[in-house]
Amino acid sequence: MNYKKFVLLKLLLLILALLFAIFLAFGESKKDIAPDQKVVFVLDINRTMNTEDVSYDGKQISRLESAKYLIQKTILSDAQFSYGLIIFNA
Repeated sequence: MNYKKFVLLKLLLLILALLFAIFLAFGESKKDIAPDQKVVFVLDINRTMNTEDVSYDGKQISRLESAKYLIQKTILSDAQFSYGLIIFNA
């Protein structure tokens, strides 16, 4: 595939992901939740996220594990919010 076409495709997919995030954040949901109670996480799952350079409880963990822990901690801390997750590999 031509490099320019590949870059254009990646840009288009990124724009679609961001539009989806906006829809999740501000679109209608079945729950009766105020717009300021909607949270959308955008997570990069690129290979560099496996780099173990984050310290947690005295041990080194990967960036991805750290992100998963923070997302879980946030969701469990307040169940009144509406959450969405977008995963991308750029």
